[in-house]
Amino acid sequence: MPVIRIKEVEEQSFAQFDVTENTVLVPILYVRDIIRDSEGNVDYAGDVPSSKLYTNARTLSNDMATHIVYVDEVYDRSYVMAYELLLRGLNVVVKFIGYDNISLGDHISENRAYEILENALKDGAFDEFESRNIFNLKFITTGGYANCLKEYFIINDNDEPEPMTTVSYEIIRKIASSRGDAIALVEYQDFFENEEELFEKINGTSTNEIDDYFAAAFFPWIDCSSTASGQTSTVLMPASFGYLMAYASSVRNNANWFAAAGVNRGMIPNLIKPKFEVNEALMHALQGDEETNANLSITINPIYNTGAYEYRIWGNRVLAKSSNSYNDRYINFLNVRILMCDIKKQIYHSAMRVTFEPNDDIVWINFKTLTNSLLEQMKSGRGLEWYKWRKEHVTQKALIKATLTIQPIEAVESFDFTIVLTDEEATIEESV
Repeated sequence: MPVIRIKEVEEQSFAQFDVTENTVLVPILYVRDIIRDSEGNVDYAGDVPSSKLYTNARTLSNDMATHIVYVDEVYDRSYVMAYELLLRGLNVVVKFIGYDNISLGDHISENRAYEILENALKDGAFDEFESRNIFNLKFITTGGYANCLKEYFIINDNDEPEPMTTVSYEIIRKIASSRGDAIALVEYQDFFENEEELFEKINGTSTNEIDDYFAAAFFPWIDCSSTASGQTSTVLMPASFGYLMAYASSVRNNANWFAAAGVNRGMIPNLIKPKFEVNEALMHALQGDEETNANLSITINPIYNTGAYEYRIWGNRVLAKSSNSYNDRYINFLNVRILMCDIKKQIYHSAMRVTFEPNDDIVWINFKTLTNSLLEQMKSGRGLEWYKWRKEHVTQKALIKATLTIQPIEAVESFDFTIVLTDEEATIEESV
C-alpha cells in the first residue's frame, strides 16, 4: 500500500552555563599599535580589542606580547593580576584600556596610569558590565591599582602637577549592586604612615546603604612573587589580589560559599610579606568588633599574622558595617554574599531557559527543577540549612511571581568559652 512519510528534524543544543563559575573583571592598560603612512609619519593609533574572556594565562600572554605597558619600569600590575589569577584557575574578563603615547612608547609613570584608568571608568569603560547576560562576573576590580581615595597627580594646562583622588570604587560598587550578582573589590592606597592615617581614609569613604552590601575591602597591600614577566620577580600587589589568590586556592577543593579566610582557606599563594603589619588591636578595629574603641564607618578584612599559621586572610565581611557585631545579619558575611551571587545567577538563567514557554504548571516545575539542582548542592554542601519556594497568585498575563526563602549558613567568627575550676567546696569560673 502507498506510504507517505514526512519528517522534519531540528537539532537543538543548549549552551551549558555554570553559575558557580568564578570570573574576575580586570582592566588592563593596552598600548595601541601606531599606524604610519608611507613616509613613516604617524597616521593614527590602532584599534583596542573588545572585552574578552580568558581561561588560561598563555592566551593572555600571547595577546599582550607587544602591547604591555610598563608602569614606572615594571609590568602593569593589572596584567600581573590577571596572569596569576588565570594560573590559579580563575577566569578573567579583560577590559582593555587603550593607551598611545608616541614620545614615550610603552613606558609611563604610575600617576599617568591612574589618570588613564580613572578617566576611562568615568567615561563609561565599565558600562557594558551592568548587563548580566554577556559576562558571568563574580568579582569586579580596578586591577592592580587603588580605587578608593588614593592621591595621584596629573599635569594641568599650566604644566604644573595637580593632585587628584581616585573615586572609581563608587563606579564599580554601583555596577555590582545594579547587577546584584557580583562583588566590587574596594582598594585603598599602597602605603600608610600609621593607623591614624588609615582610619582617616576609611572614615572618609563614601557609604551607601545598599551598594556596600555588594562590595568588600581588604588591607594591606602585599609583596608577591610572580612569573608574569617570564621570570620570577617580586611585585607589589593590592590586598584584593591576595584575597582572590586565596579564593582561587579555596575553590579548587571547596564550594564557593566557604569563606576564603582563616587557617584552612585563607592562605595567600606567592605571598612574601605585607606592606603594613596588622596587629591584633587593628584587626579587631577593621572588623568592627566590640573589642575595639575604634568607630570606623565600614568593615575591612585584614591580612593578619596568625603566628604559627603565618599570614592569612582574617575576615569574611562585606563593606557594609553591622550596627552590632554580635547581632549581624546574614548579608554582612562575604561568604553569604557569594552564595547569594550564585543563587541569583541560577535563577536568572533558569528563567531565561523557560522564557516564552506556555505559562502553566509544567513551566513552573521545569523552572524549579533547573534552580533546585544548585539549591540542593548548597543544602548538602553546608551552604544552606533549608530553602522553600512559594508561588504567588498574579492577575497579570505572562508573569510568574514567586518567593524563595532560604536560611544560609554563615562562617563562624567568634567563640565564648568558660573554664570552671572546682575543689568541690568552691567553684571559680574563668573566661577564656
